[in-house]
Amino acid sequence: MLAYFSQEADTIFGPKADAHEDLRGLLNAGHQRNRPAKRYDAARNRVESIPTFAMAALAGIGAMPDTIEDRAVIIRMRRRASHETAPAVRVRALMSL
Repeated sequence: MLAYFSQEADTIFGPKADAHEDLRGLLNAGHQRNRPAKRYDAARNRVESIPTFAMAALAGIGAMPDTIEDRAVIIRMRRRASHETAPAVRVRALMSL
């Protein structure tokens, strides 16, 4: 399973973001098989184990939290310079992947 999170993950994990420890816990648990995420269910007054395993793609400006970057393949991007060219994106070709 491949889960895509919306771009700009810095809005979730950035310095101005509210705590999203539940999402961070899912991402931390989901990077390896047989590592469930823990969640407290207040209605039932017990801790649940949620099985997780999924690849995730995150995009953001700046650094992610250490616990996310430790398990990541980081691709640093830059703006194209004015003298550089790039081929047109062919959406139909991407959809067949």
